[in-house]
Amino acid sequence: MTMGRAAIGLLLVCGAVGCGHSRLPSLPATHGQLSMAMEKYSVHWREDAHSSAIGDPPVEVEPAQAESLFIEAKRTLEGSPSDDQVQGAWADLRAACFAQLDAACEYIADNFQRPRSIDGAKKWAPKLDSAQAGMLYWAVVVCRVGLDGHLKKCSVIEHGGTVALAAVLDFTGQVRTLPATISGHPFETSLVTKFTLMPGSEPLTPAQTLQWLRERTARFPGSFAAWADLAELLSGQYPEAPEYLDALRQLNHLVPDYWWASNELAWQLIQDGRFEAALQLARHAMPRAIRNPYVRETLAAALAGMGQCDAALNEQRRAVRALPSEWPLPERKRFLTTLRSYQEKCGAPAASPQPGTAAPKQ
Repeated sequence: MTMGRAAIGLLLVCGAVGCGHSRLPSLPATHGQLSMAMEKYSVHWREDAHSSAIGDPPVEVEPAQAESLFIEAKRTLEGSPSDDQVQGAWADLRAACFAQLDAACEYIADNFQRPRSIDGAKKWAPKLDSAQAGMLYWAVVVCRVGLDGHLKKCSVIEHGGTVALAAVLDFTGQVRTLPATISGHPFETSLVTKFTLMPGSEPLTPAQTLQWLRERTARFPGSFAAWADLAELLSGQYPEAPEYLDALRQLNHLVPDYWWASNELAWQLIQDGRFEAALQLARHAMPRAIRNPYVRETLAAALAGMGQCDAALNEQRRAVRALPSEWPLPERKRFLTTLRSYQEKCGAPAASPQPGTAAPKQ
């Protein structure tokens, strides 16, 4: 019997959006690829599709309340809070950040640590009989990460193939992680675990992968994970196809707080001259990826399209400063060229900030 190639992805540990410093992107690449590559490269907090979709939605607060919430949450975390107080402070920080308080977003970026695997490269390798060999199998499981690092309250949002779900859930029960922390205090979060068993020893071709992802979204139209995977693939392979725009819209509908979907949908609308709708989406994405220069670039373009010259210049300057000095030179030049075009339109001084002036996160 030939065993398929088994792989497990723990999305809040590494997974589809990467973890830690990843290699720099190769050019040419689309805006969607580059914005995601920046998140893979960076070591800061981001609300990706999976975590924001399955966590409690942020409490909506008025901007005038955001600063007091932030100050109180900081004060709580600087003391010796109980587990419930930590959970409450985390919720307040998110609410303040989503109310457009940059200080709260920056605090999260500096002090949030996502769950980390303590099982190393432990593999999921179910036993297959001859009838199962050579068949593509996958499952997407949503779990809570407890304060002790155990996965609990798991539920299956996608399942295809013949492998028993019991084997999948048994594996998740064995996984151990270090829980998420905020300012060093652990708290409960949700994560998504993706299982894939490929037939044979070779991975799927790009065409096979695209067909598989289309089948997943057709079979599980409410799965944010399926739409996220499809949209990310299309962003690189078919960025101008109507299917890509449709996938972004569906993902944004299912997961309104996913920064990447909001930002890339805004970027697509900017190309069509729909600046007002793009501006709303770009502003919605900003708190969730406050240090990503591609998010600031999108916001700047939407503001420029709306004729808000000074605001567009400010955002593009911040985008240029946020680019790592190691980022591909053509992209750094492109950001500067865009900035100069805004300066010419606005009659602003020609002096420009240099990319990579902000210290990289470690």
